[in-house]
Amino acid sequence: MITPSFLSARSWPGFRPWLATVLGSVAVFEFLAAIAWPAGRGIPDLTTAIVTVPVATLLAMLIVAFLWSFLAQVPLSGGLSFVSKLLPLAWIFPLFDLIRSLGFGVASPILDGKGGNALAPIIDGNGYLLALVTGGLLPLDTGIMAGMRLGMFAGAVCAGLVAWALTKNAWKTLVSAFVMSGVLVKLVYFASALGLWQRITHGSGWAAGEPGVSRSILLAVTNGYWWSNIYDRFPSAVDVQAAIALRLTTAGLLVVGLGLVLAVAFIWTVPAWKRVCRHVYRSWSMLDLALYAVGGGVLYALFTKSFRLTGMDWSAFALFLLLLAALRLASALERSLSRLREDERANADQPVARGDVSPDVAEDVISVALLYVLVSSWVLGWPVFAAVLVHLAASHLTRDRSWPVWPWLATVFRSVGAAALTLSGLFFITQSANTLTVAAIAVCCLAAAHRLVVEFAWIPWKSRH
Repeated sequence: MITPSFLSARSWPGFRPWLATVLGSVAVFEFLAAIAWPAGRGIPDLTTAIVTVPVATLLAMLIVAFLWSFLAQVPLSGGLSFVSKLLPLAWIFPLFDLIRSLGFGVASPILDGKGGNALAPIIDGNGYLLALVTGGLLPLDTGIMAGMRLGMFAGAVCAGLVAWALTKNAWKTLVSAFVMSGVLVKLVYFASALGLWQRITHGSGWAAGEPGVSRSILLAVTNGYWWSNIYDRFPSAVDVQAAIALRLTTAGLLVVGLGLVLAVAFIWTVPAWKRVCRHVYRSWSMLDLALYAVGGGVLYALFTKSFRLTGMDWSAFALFLLLLAALRLASALERSLSRLREDERANADQPVARGDVSPDVAEDVISVALLYVLVSSWVLGWPVFAAVLVHLAASHLTRDRSWPVWPWLATVFRSVGAAALTLSGLFFITQSANTLTVAAIAVCCLAAAHRLVVEFAWIPWKSRH
């Protein structure tokens, strides 16, 4: 089968232009949606605007591109490029509701039936099934605007039409449309999916009315990572605690899902991924990373006798581990790129030097990994985000080409990076911004001292042997 030019790998403009196109389209969509579909004050909170909506969009794009690649052998890059060109069409749907409401004020926000704003669009179990099989068009009494329902339906139909144009196979067309419908319904009715899952896993059953689903949503987010110390770790959060916790839980779960899908994309697009992963994750540097971020937090908890994991649900652990994995991947490939000439002359066992990853692909992987590190650290809380930013800045400074004149400065920055990474682990484990105690500072200094010992003792010894 000949792949159409608009779906071929040649249509891929490169990661940075593609990401700029996607984020630009999402920004315009969010602006129009905030006017046409106001919820609460009409302005989305910061995490929803810069994390939840862009991450949900990227997740849906990756899934549909994987779907076409699996069913119709379309290159993943070609599928992503094609979907990015279709994204501006999504602007039509909030505009539809905006134009429809002219003369009658702005479109009504989603209400909870009691005159207050609901936490999120909520439907019962039967309504969720109906939405799945109708591409989100039904049920009509969900509270969301007609434009949003039409947008979900159009996305499912588009996925099916592309599959039909490529394969002329009815089953593959139906599978594509249904999977896309399931993804979009899950994203729009994420709270309902969370509440229904809570009911099923606790033996309450699928058939539940909206009040039962609402109670299950609160049970799902209560006492979780995104509930405890909310105002401490997210100082800009201004709302009812349940609404904030639900938004943060949604963002956290979506970022976990994006991390897993990106891992699949890495395996899908890099043939030598096993060798790259062995080099990246089976090294002393990976051990040091875990030692600082995890070992430092455990040591602090033992010092302060506060070793407890209450409220630390699996998604927060998974997100922190994905953050560390992305951080290590970016660091290893950056090192391989910065020392490419020396490694080629020495025939070093490095991913880029031995041809496992091309320099262009390595740069794209680094960009994706670093963006994921920033997004995931933001969702874990501003203290974690600030500490990770310091670590990334210190790591970048160690690769400055002027350091051969003052080689000791690079070592100092590596020590600062180790201390900052340890601090991010402390903030994560304690779930609080009030972590800068004497014990915390001592643990961070210990991490910095360990980095100095490694630099001045272990590395010269290794070079001699």
